Amino acid sequence: MSVNVDSIKLLRNSTGFGIMECKKALEDADGDIEKAKELLEKLGSLKATKKLSRDTKEGVIESYIHNGSRVILIQMMSQMKKMIQKSMKMIF
Repeated sequence: MSVNVDSIKLLRNSTGFGIMECKKALEDADGDIEKAKELLEKLGSLKATKKLSRDTKEGVIESYIHNGSRVILIQMMSQMKKMIQKSMKMIF
């Protein structure tokens, strides 16, 4: 079944899933957006379950002291060290 581009945009904006995932869900749901949302919700929970089994092996603890009176401690854990480095540059 051919799916309307506007339907894909609408589904993508409301769910945050990728274009191809939205297109596939709409094809499986015969163009019904509500049914496609349910399919994507199931897909999202399956993806989340897969990611839960991954270990966060990389981590960093950073501190910031402001004028000697306020202290901020941040612990950030990730699967990849590059993600931590990028995030810490944005924070500090």
